[in-house]
Amino acid sequence: MIRGGCLCGSIRYEVRGPVGRVNNCHCIMCRKAHGAAFVTYGRVKAEDFVLLSGADDLGSYQSSEPVTRTFCKKCGSSLQFIVAEWLEIFGLALGTLDDDPCVRPSKHIFVDFKAPWFDIIYDLPNARSRSLPNPMADDFCGARSVFASPCCNASGANLNNATAQTSPIGSGYATAWFQ
Repeated sequence: MIRGGCLCGSIRYEVRGPVGRVNNCHCIMCRKAHGAAFVTYGRVKAEDFVLLSGADDLGSYQSSEPVTRTFCKKCGSSLQFIVAEWLEIFGLALGTLDDDPCVRPSKHIFVDFKAPWFDIIYDLPNARSRSLPNPMADDFCGARSVFASPCCNASGANLNNATAQTSPIGSGYATAWFQ
């Protein structure tokens, strides 16, 4: 189980399964939605995502015809990247996690649109253009190798949960990316 939530603490959630492939997206819409050089999204199966609190504070914005982004109405934290054709999975903004998802970014995507003031200084593959493969055929479901890491077991469960730290704020605040 992996815990997370928004900045103000109103929205709290758990991911009760492994986080799949992680990408750093440099597209203009993601940069503007997050106010950052890029956003890091991890794939999550919709059935593994449990909203614990803040349902009334969860807003949504359709940023393009197939994409809906969710956010906290109170603090503005971006949470999900949902593609209409693939409702079985979505991209979770990993900056909202409290716990280690036990996966690391596998590539940068939309690098042709990266912020001109940001330099990619570490080695990950770079996808320059947009292509939308079928995420369900992209080794997402049932492939233990996608989820294996030193802090996770074979099912993707976080082995560090017993010693995971709560947020330092305190207990009260307890698409191409598919490639």
